[in-house]
Amino acid sequence: MAEANPFELDPEDVVPIDFKSVWTAMEECQTLGLAKSISVSNFSCKKLAGILSFAKIPPAINQVEMNPAWQQRKLKEFCKANGIMIAAYSPLGVTGAVWGTKGVLGSEVLIEIAKSKGIIIVTKSFNKERLKQNHGIFDWKLSDEQCKKIAEIPQSRQMLCNFLFLKLATSSRLRISGMENFMMIIA
Repeated sequence: MAEANPFELDPEDVVPIDFKSVWTAMEECQTLGLAKSISVSNFSCKKLAGILSFAKIPPAINQVEMNPAWQQRKLKEFCKANGIMIAAYSPLGVTGAVWGTKGVLGSEVLIEIAKSKGIIIVTKSFNKERLKQNHGIFDWKLSDEQCKKIAEIPQSRQMLCNFLFLKLATSSRLRISGMENFMMIIA
């Protein structure tokens, strides 16, 4: 007897999300002063275009996975053209070489890559030394040659967030369609 596919969903397990109603409600929150800005997470160019087609207030930020191995160039250009900032989660998602820079850790190189491209980065650590190291990223810059090497890194989507959600969704047998594209309020 064949095992059931853990990723298979029944139609009754999928609940569609009305993005227009949700976004309109979020705009109302900002208008009422309940939020300073409203943003999205994991939105593609197509989904952002959908929001922008009716939004009175565009998203301030699109938080996405972005690192040297998943630079999301098309999305970055789309967001820039539409005045949407990008916040990168998992900016240290790959192991990088120090590129010959003395006294600089690989994680500092990865953070500098994001910073040099105008990307907001989300770093976290409970280690005081690592927090100090992250603060030191403002003291140096990558060379043009180093930036060129980074631009040539083969691209591969990591899908960390979507995998975790899918794992949770299949264990509970409930999945909300489009939930991999969270909308958030920044208060």
